[in-house]
Amino acid sequence: MGLAWASSASAAPAKGLVAAYGFNEANSKGMRFGDRSGHKNGARGRHIRRVEGKFGRGARFNGKSSWLTVRSRKSLNMRGALTLEAWVKPRAASGSRSILMKQGRGKSQYALYAASPGAGIAAEASVGGKSHPVGGGQTLRLGRWTHLAATYDRAHLNLYRNGVEVASVPASGRLGSSRGPLRIGGNSIGGEWFKGVIDDVRIYNRALTPAEIQRDMRRSVGRPARSPAPGAAPAPSGPGPFSFGIVTTRGVEHIDDARKLGARITRIHFDINTPVADMREFVGRAAAQGVEVILLAAFEDGGIPSAEQARGLGAWAREFGPGGTFWQGRGDGAYASRYIEFGNETSYSYQGTQNEGGQYALRARDAIEAIKAANPRVGLLVQADDANINPSPWVRDMFTAVPNLGNLAAGWTVHPYGPRSRWEPKISNLINQTAARGSPPLPIFATEYGISTDDGRTLSDNYEWPTNMTYQQAADAILRDVPAMNARYPGRIAVLLWYFIRDHAAPGASSDREDYFGAIREDRSDKGPLTAAMRQLLARFPAH
Repeated sequence: MGLAWASSASAAPAKGLVAAYGFNEANSKGMRFGDRSGHKNGARGRHIRRVEGKFGRGARFNGKSSWLTVRSRKSLNMRGALTLEAWVKPRAASGSRSILMKQGRGKSQYALYAASPGAGIAAEASVGGKSHPVGGGQTLRLGRWTHLAATYDRAHLNLYRNGVEVASVPASGRLGSSRGPLRIGGNSIGGEWFKGVIDDVRIYNRALTPAEIQRDMRRSVGRPARSPAPGAAPAPSGPGPFSFGIVTTRGVEHIDDARKLGARITRIHFDINTPVADMREFVGRAAAQGVEVILLAAFEDGGIPSAEQARGLGAWAREFGPGGTFWQGRGDGAYASRYIEFGNETSYSYQGTQNEGGQYALRARDAIEAIKAANPRVGLLVQADDANINPSPWVRDMFTAVPNLGNLAAGWTVHPYGPRSRWEPKISNLINQTAARGSPPLPIFATEYGISTDDGRTLSDNYEWPTNMTYQQAADAILRDVPAMNARYPGRIAVLLWYFIRDHAAPGASSDREDYFGAIREDRSDKGPLTAAMRQLLARFPAH
C-alpha cells in the first residue's frame, strides 16, 4: 500500500498557529489566499504570480510593487511569544528584503528578512517597547530554496536558517501590538521589496523548538505529515537540512584540524559524569572558530547510567545550550550546543547492554526532563540503531518502557558504516522500527560514518568495504555515497559525521582498522584525494 496525504480539511491546526499560507488555491488568477490556521486571516495580493513553490504552488514577488496584505486582527497581535517561518527562493539579496512584517506606526511590530544591510538574514521584534533586531550574518544563495524562521521565547529573539539556530539576542518583556496590517513580500514603511518566490508562511503565538521548526520544514501548509503504514519507511514531503561534519575529541589540535578542513559541526566525547568546568576549554575552542559541538554523554563506567547521572545532563544544557551561562559576554553564542547524544553504541553487543533498551529509554526520559527544565532549547539524541541490521529487541523495548519516546527525543542516532548494501538497510530499519511504534519522523543523526584506509595496505576489517582501499578509492566512495545517503532519505538525515579527524597510528605501523579512519594522517598531513574529498563535502553540506 502506498503512502497518501491525509485530508487537509480534517487536519487540526498545529498548536498556536495563527496564520498559515500555502498559496495552493485552485484559482490561479485570483489574488486572494486563504489562511489555513483556522483564524480567518486571509490575504489579498497585488502584482503576485503563482508559480512552482517549495510544496505545490508558491507566490512570486517582483521586487518593486508586489505584496500580500492581511488586515490586522487580534490573533496577529501576540503579546507573549511568537514564531515566524517561511520558505524563500530569492532572486535578489542586496539591500533590505522583507519576507513578512506586521506593521506598526512607522516601525515593525515583528518582521522576518531575507536580506538586511550588514546583517544578512534577519528578524526583528518590538519587545518591552524597544525594537530588537537579530542578524545571521549570512547571504542567501540566489535561486535556491532556504527555510528561515525566528522565535521569541520571552528571553531571547532567535534566528534560524534551515532549522539551525544562527543568531540569538537577549530580549524580555511583552511584545508590542498595533493596528497595522501584516504584509508579505514588502511593506509600506520602507518598501523593502522581496524579489523571488515565497512559500509556506507560518506564524505562531508561541516559540517553537528547533525540532518543531524542522518538522514544519518537512510538511506543506494545510497538510499534516504523512502517516506511514505499519512498518513502512515514511517519505518526507521535501528535502530538509543535511550537514556534514567530523568527529573530534578532547584535544584542541583535533578541533583546530577539523575547522581547517572546513567542518562547522563536530561531536566530542565526554563521560556522562564530566563536570562542566572540564568541558569549557573544548566547547569554547570550537565555538571561537565557528564550530558547533554535539556533546556525547558516554557511559564509560559500563552499563546504563543511573537516574541521577541522566538528570545531571541538565547542567550541560544550562551551561552550553543556546543562551546558556557559558555564552554570557561572548560573541560566539550562535555556535552553542543544541544537542546532547545519550550514550555511544549502547545497543551493540560489545557493550553488554544490547538487551537493556527499556532501562536506556527510562534514563533517556530522565535526562530529557532535566534538560527541558534547565534549557528547553537543547534536545537529547536517542539511539535507535540496530547494530546487526537484523531485527533486534532494542527499539521494541525502548518504546515498551517509554511509549511516547518519539515525542520526547530531538532525534535518533545511528552509525551507518559500510557501503550502500550495509548503510541502506541499517537506516531503513531504524525508520521502519520507530515508525511502527508510532514515532513521528524525527531527524536522524548519523554521528559516526567512515572508511578505514592506509592507502592500499591490507587492514584487519573495513565494514564490508575492501580491506585494502587506497585513498583514491575511499575518496571516490564517499563522493558517491554521502550525497546518495541524503538523496535516499530526503529531509530525514540532519547530520552525518565522519569518524575520525586523524589516524591513530602512523602509516604502516598497525594492521588494526581502528587506527586508519582519519580524514588526515596521524602526523596531520593530508591523505591526498581522501582529504580533498572531505573538504569538498564539508563545503557542499555546511552546518552553519
